Order: sequence, then C-alpha cells, then structure tokens
Amino acid sequence: MGFPTDAERWAFLDAFHARYSQQGRFKAIFPPKGVKLGTPIAIENDKAQFLQLRQLQRTIIAGAFGVPPHLVGDLSKGTFNNVEHQGIEFKTNVILPLTRIFEAAMERDLLTQEDRGAGIIIRFNPDGDLRGDFLSRQQGLNVQRNAGVISANDWREHEGMNPISEEDGGDEYWRQGQSGQSAETGDPPADTEEPDIPRQEDNDSEA
Repeated sequence: MGFPTDAERWAFLDAFHARYSQQGRFKAIFPPKGVKLGTPIAIENDKAQFLQLRQLQRTIIAGAFGVPPHLVGDLSKGTFNNVEHQGIEFKTNVILPLTRIFEAAMERDLLTQEDRGAGIIIRFNPDGDLRGDFLSRQQGLNVQRNAGVISANDWREHEGMNPISEEDGGDEYWRQGQSGQSAETGDPPADTEEPDIPRQEDNDSEA
C-alpha cells in the first residue's frame, strides 16, 4: 500500500507507534484498509515435534555441563529412587573429582615441607552431601554400631545431634563376645588358670 505523500506515510507510522508501543503493545492490531498480508508459514505441531525438541535441548544442556537431567528440569523419566541416585552419582562423578583438584592445589600452595613431613593433609568432607535416604543411612550406621566401629556419639554426630554423656554410654563401642554382643569397652578379662585336678595315679599312691 502506498501513500500519496511522504507526510501521510510518516503520519501513519507515528500513529501506529503511538498506539501499539509501550503500554499499548498488547492491543490487537487493526491494519488499515488496503494492506495486504503475506501468506503465513504453516507448521503442523505433530511434524515439528516441538515438545520432543525442547526435551532434547534439556538433555543436551545436561550433557554439556555433566549434570543429571532432573537438574535442568527434565523429569520425563525421573522417579523418586533414580533421581536420588542420580544426585549421588553427580556428586561422586562430578563434584568429588573437582574437590580432589582443589585438595591437591591447596596442599601444594598452603602446606610447608614440614607440614607434609608431619603427615598433614587437606581433605573436604562430603559425607553430608553423599548421604543416602534416611532408611539406608540408618541401616549402614547400625551395621557399624553393631560391629563396634562407631559409638552412640559417633552416630549422633553423623546425624547432626548433640552427644550424650559418657555415663549414659555415649562413648561405648560394642564388641562381640562368646556370649553375644557386649557394651563393655575395657580390655577383655585375662584368662584364669585352671585349678589343679589331682590325677588318678596320685590318688592311688596316697592310698
């Protein structure tokens, strides 16, 4: 569509910008009479596969940064169990290698030769982040507790709870004995000498 003069064309453009810009940008546009619109490009959604394309984009992003798909919002194949284990694998396969790099660099730059000779090392503690679900964590701690590896206070510290007193058995390490499990922490009693049993030949000689 042409305008008879440039003044009319600029007047139309100014009026269009004033009406449909800023606060009027969401208004419906009514083109003037005589304006011809081009043929729209028809794209069928089932052929374009927009949803699959968006899901593929999330997968590509996750692969580029080495993170599980659920961390970029892709829960198409996510369940409660596999999402949790994917998070643990992410910390094991991605976070821990980075922490080892930091540990090596800090030991190189922050420790002296005397520190290294004394056996001083720098380690991050990822136990809090690598803990599994509550039931699996308690089962693992229970195995260590029954085997005498940890005490009650060690267990409580792992769970972020305050310790209990020594009188209440907080620092006791269980050990297995012949009669079963015992909470005693001292040294096992010394073997007692067997009493002398007179032999039969001694009794005969006395007779």
